[in-house]
Formats: sequence, structure tokens, C-alpha cells
Amino acid sequence: MNKKWVVIPHTADYAVQVHGRDFPELASNCITALKESMYQLTDISRSSLSRKSLKIHSLDQNSLLIDLLREIHYLIISEKIIPISCNFSDWSEKNLKIYCFFRKIEAADVKIREIKAVTYHDAIILKEPRGLSIRIVCDV
Repeated sequence: MNKKWVVIPHTADYAVQVHGRDFPELASNCITALKESMYQLTDISRSSLSRKSLKIHSLDQNSLLIDLLREIHYLIISEKIIPISCNFSDWSEKNLKIYCFFRKIEAADVKIREIKAVTYHDAIILKEPRGLSIRIVCDV
């Protein structure tokens, strides 16, 4: 797969198609798609990072991924922090533990678009010859 994610047409909202070899890579690429859809970040090499651990429990793997993105979105909006990198410590069909390094959103960071919410609409993980993909639809 050449592109980890691409913007796809959607009538009223904002949507991306995300790809990954396995669930952790798919989830990481979804996090990247979310943050890059919201902000163009300035140089992060001088930034102070903080670590947060997240535990998500959901009904199934599709919901698990959306619930993770909703939690990341909440942190971006409420705490004004953005994930720089994330690592999975454990995951299953209905649970995941992940820790991410965040930095404060800086005045020099350029806001690309306001995403109001990550939705469950059309969120189905599909198996493909080279891995997995999912369509993420966001309210804007």
C-alpha cells in the first residue's frame, strides 16, 4: 500500500479511507489521518511530550477503532494536545491498551478543518489482499 490514508468524497461530511497491514497499523494510520485532517503541525523536535495511557473496551473491533478515535479526538479538542506517536501494549477483538505521546497544540500549528465528531457511520473493517481498511466518516 502506497498511501496510508486518502480523503474520499462524502456528500455532507468529511471521510477518509485508511489502510494498514494489521489492526495496530490500521489504528495508528487512523490516528494519523485524524490529526493530519485537523492540523498541520510545526516542527515537533523541540516540543515537550507527555505520555498518556488509554484503555478502550467496545462491543467489537469496528467499534473499538472508532471509540479509540473518539477518545483521541476528545483529547485534541478538550486538552488541546495532539498525538505524536502511539504504541499498542495489548489488543483483542473488544479491548485495547495503547500509550501515546502528546504535545500541546502550538500557536504556529495551522488548523486545517474543524472536526466535530468521529462517527460510527460506514465504519466496517474490511479484509483486503494486503491487509485491512476502514472508512472513517467525521462530522464537520
